[in-house]
Amino acid sequence: MNESAGSTRRLASLDGLRGLAVMAVVLYHVDDVVAPGGFVGVDLFFVLSGYLITTLLLVERERSGSISIRGFWGRRVRRLWPLAWLTLSGIAVASLTGVWGPDRQRSLPAELASAFGQVANWYQVGHGGYVHAVVAPSPIQHFWSLAIEEQFYAVWPLLLAGVLLLSAARQRWIVPAALGTMAGASVVAGWHYAASPDRAYLGTDVRFVALVIGAALAWTLRNRPMEGPRHRAGRASVAAAGSLGVIGLGVAVVALHADSPWLPRSGYMTVALAGGAVVAFALLPTAFSSALSWKPLVGLGRISYGVYLIHWPLLVALGPGRSDTLRLLVGGPCTVLIALALHRLVERPIIARRIPWPRVAGATVAVVAVSVLALALSVPSGRTPSELVAASLNPVRDPTTTSAPSVATTSAPCPPPDAVPLPQDGISPSERSVADPAAGMCHGQIKVLVVGDSTGRGAANGLVSLGDQRIAVWDRTVLGCSFGGEKCPDWRSAWQLDVQAIHPNVVVVFSGVVSDLRGVNDSAFLSTAESNARATQLDEAIGILSSGGAKVILTLPPVPLRPNGLFFCDGKAGNSNCDPVWVRQWSEDIRHAASRSGSIVVDIAAWAAARGSTLADRPDGLHFGPTALHDEAIWLDSQIVAASS
Repeated sequence: MNESAGSTRRLASLDGLRGLAVMAVVLYHVDDVVAPGGFVGVDLFFVLSGYLITTLLLVERERSGSISIRGFWGRRVRRLWPLAWLTLSGIAVASLTGVWGPDRQRSLPAELASAFGQVANWYQVGHGGYVHAVVAPSPIQHFWSLAIEEQFYAVWPLLLAGVLLLSAARQRWIVPAALGTMAGASVVAGWHYAASPDRAYLGTDVRFVALVIGAALAWTLRNRPMEGPRHRAGRASVAAAGSLGVIGLGVAVVALHADSPWLPRSGYMTVALAGGAVVAFALLPTAFSSALSWKPLVGLGRISYGVYLIHWPLLVALGPGRSDTLRLLVGGPCTVLIALALHRLVERPIIARRIPWPRVAGATVAVVAVSVLALALSVPSGRTPSELVAASLNPVRDPTTTSAPSVATTSAPCPPPDAVPLPQDGISPSERSVADPAAGMCHGQIKVLVVGDSTGRGAANGLVSLGDQRIAVWDRTVLGCSFGGEKCPDWRSAWQLDVQAIHPNVVVVFSGVVSDLRGVNDSAFLSTAESNARATQLDEAIGILSSGGAKVILTLPPVPLRPNGLFFCDGKAGNSNCDPVWVRQWSEDIRHAASRSGSIVVDIAAWAAARGSTLADRPDGLHFGPTALHDEAIWLDSQIVAASS
């Protein structure tokens, strides 16, 4: 991140540019509503790193006739590893206090190992999923960008040395061709993974385009390292492009979103080109570079690597629901003070080789040993909240192997209402394997369709595991989705097809608060306009689900419990789906829709409150755990049977 210019002169303007980049990233992590595109600060870091690294390599080859790969890697290790490993060790030691939460501390050893091994981005790509995505955020989540840089540093000097050797015979086109091929391959990879935004965001193959753009800038300016073009026309062109780049990145910080479908489809390339233009502009002696050379900004840029590493674990340690003011104080002044101390005590002495290498090696061994010991002592011994609920989020198999309207039944009548079986041998419904009930279906069985989000998935699992032969359950829930959001499937067509295929007698709808029914064009949640929009869509949903004559049951959700439940709302307690005021308004809109259509309302919130719902009932703050899930299933089972009569 904070690359030293080494043997080339250090420019204050580039340090100031680093300062702006890290400010954007910190602001994004403090409040992604104010700066939804602050993550482009990382792209600017990538461009700067690619430019400076390649400049150093080209200068070295020009002066000595070759590139010392060993020397390059040694400088990278001294520059990046000590502070990164010290941060990782601090995170490991902090786990002894339980600050990261049991779910995260379960996976922390593997996460830390991936960060130590410089593959944190690929670890995160392979460990997503619904449950994992809504537990406490990882304190090393931001190491993905460092991993991409390290992977680039491992390959690029070797490739550059080889390409320069080929171009020695005055074939100067080979280097630009290699850079163009790399950039093109990155863009192609982005298009390929556009349907998986997380994969595109974290993938080295997609994101290294910014490093390549920086390297291309270094090659273009190789005859004037750390300077801009010599001629007036060239300087004017750079100034014009740089001005547009400044405007573009400024707009991106306040308007761009990380999940924008445009980003993988050449968006990262566009951001990188803007960043390259800004870096070139900062090299010129203009009012822009003078502004970047403001001493406080330069000072922040020089400790930006430490600020980047430290601010995120501090914000995670605060926990969800904190005010933006407190988060800004922690991510700002507190982080800067710690980063400044580490810069003087660790970074500078090691980079300047004032600390003997054996002492550095000994300290490294001690850091690793302390980290391993702390992790061994802090890993939870029992089941974590997400592990308690995960078993109830598996899809429920259909009662029949065909989607035909008719359901094969036996001639035996269904058991009386009081014959619902209870758990056997102390095994809760969410832990017992769900057998296909088709073989034991009885005459007059009630066909129940469950739609909605993950709370409905848990309820479907609970109902099926009761073994009540009076009902047959079809699970058509989608984790994280019910009535919408642009990331969710089209519920209208899906539910219509489900009703036509299953011909249910009863449909049960589960949904927490949905604040983006219409995608990006929603009004304020508590506004009259949005309430009217909810009424329209609820009426439409009920019409679809009851079109085959089914009785519709609408459920009222409880407020997510704090603190765990806040992770389902991006850590925000107010003005979010976890806001009790929003939940009350959502429930009121559902009641009104039910009264207009003659549907049934089942108040799960009141049921949970009556039993004194705590984290014991809802371990992750939202979903019911094994015991509560079983009790809910018995209670809901009776509601369904009554609704069908």
